[in-house]
Amino acid sequence: MITKNNVQNDNLYTYQDARLHVPDEVVSLGESISFGGDETQPFFPAPYKTTETQAGLLGCVDLWALKLAKDRYRLEQTCEIDVNHALLNGLAALFIRHEDGWLSGTPKMMGAVRMVVCAPWQYESESAFQDAKTPSYNEKNLSWSETIELQMETVAETDWTTLDTWSNNVYRMPGTVCYTKEEFDALAHAMAIKDEPFSEPSDLRPLSGIKVLNLTRVLAAPTIGRLCAALGATVLRVSCSTLSELPFTLIDGCIGKTSVDLNLKTYAGRKKLLELVAEADVFVDGHRPGALEHLGFGRDAVLDLVANRNKGIVYCQENCFGWKGPWANRAGWVQIADAVCGVAIDVGRFNGYDEARIFPGLNIDYLTGHGGAAAVLHALYLRSCQGGSYVAQCALLVTDLHMQSYGKYTEEQQEAVKARNQGLVGHMRHYDEVVSHWKKRHVVRGFIADRGFATAMKKHYCLKVERSSWGFGDLDIISPASKFAGVKDGEKAMQTDFRERTISSWLSFGGLEEAEEPRL
Repeated sequence: MITKNNVQNDNLYTYQDARLHVPDEVVSLGESISFGGDETQPFFPAPYKTTETQAGLLGCVDLWALKLAKDRYRLEQTCEIDVNHALLNGLAALFIRHEDGWLSGTPKMMGAVRMVVCAPWQYESESAFQDAKTPSYNEKNLSWSETIELQMETVAETDWTTLDTWSNNVYRMPGTVCYTKEEFDALAHAMAIKDEPFSEPSDLRPLSGIKVLNLTRVLAAPTIGRLCAALGATVLRVSCSTLSELPFTLIDGCIGKTSVDLNLKTYAGRKKLLELVAEADVFVDGHRPGALEHLGFGRDAVLDLVANRNKGIVYCQENCFGWKGPWANRAGWVQIADAVCGVAIDVGRFNGYDEARIFPGLNIDYLTGHGGAAAVLHALYLRSCQGGSYVAQCALLVTDLHMQSYGKYTEEQQEAVKARNQGLVGHMRHYDEVVSHWKKRHVVRGFIADRGFATAMKKHYCLKVERSSWGFGDLDIISPASKFAGVKDGEKAMQTDFRERTISSWLSFGGLEEAEEPRL
């Protein structure tokens, strides 16, 4: 067990954070949550308390799960969270295994990455080059490293305010200036969101019978649905074959869900979504700000659609910059959020360079998703007590600010972490983006650190799923870190898993077929 003197104890009791607005009757169950794990010292190569923050927020989700199960089934339970397993829950997409090896970096997966990533990246990059009056890389037949040098030279010749304006106002292509934390804190947007919370509000799992519509892509908002599925919800992922996504985030985002293919730019697609909304308990919107409003399924429209039925709905929204302030409508993803608030600068300095670098892994994506799931459980609890509909909102940048508020490891602890990652710290550079992190297995190596594979990757951290429809056989994915047990010996308890569900468990009408899972 984690004792009071261990460094990982600092931020585990996140549910006591006043910013989360957890009511006293739920906080009172806190003694039912405990934290364990055999690694009690920091090991992951980042200056922030990543492990503790992930475990603490999962503890908040589990506290809501305990409360809902107690009210629905009169179950008295405990929950133990392995803090190292919890960190894996915050890095899961990069830890998929196939045929006793890492799936990341294999020829099959890298071929899929090239198909998904190269075309849009080339288009957007060439547009920026043309405005900078610089020939694009393919005209010069440059290699990857030469392309990076060309882009660095082009960026160096353009002032940062112009680049920021081009990115966010002209091309609507997510981008930001890499600020330090102190510089970001002085901005109007930081002042607008600095006090925002992480989020607002037949089996024996707390969400059994709850129907969740997941209109999401990469990676925070899909995590909301993934965690709801583990807690018993029937989650329907509404996707479209015209939209591309990185294969490893696509696999991770589909776990525990049924997928349907709807083109919401057609009348038929929107009519079918209307029928789905009529039965939904939760609607998760992870698209860029304003996208679903344009299609007729924004927050106000969905709330109005269910206004006359006998139960409300929880409308959960996730974005990059938060829901207040001058940047609320900007598009973005996790590396943008990390860069704007000082996290990227701190990661670079941790690695010995005075330059911004992306965080090793998609930690804030998952942390935001876990916060969103806690918000959904909070809202469902309020709906069961008071009735009505609720809006839950979470954002990548707000999550970054929460992680920063819990502080960094001490200088002594950071030096110890570097010593445990000698082959990794200092070798990750500013041009290493998420795909190269994945291919070079930086995140896997950082989690294993100096412990060895067998010690770090315990068998119960993984769950085997069959994915022949993806062109693979069995895949080992990261299982939920939370383990529930009855208070008394032999008493029933919840199980968190990803059971197979069929579309028939959702729909009472015909004419909708499951989407064929794409081969990679």
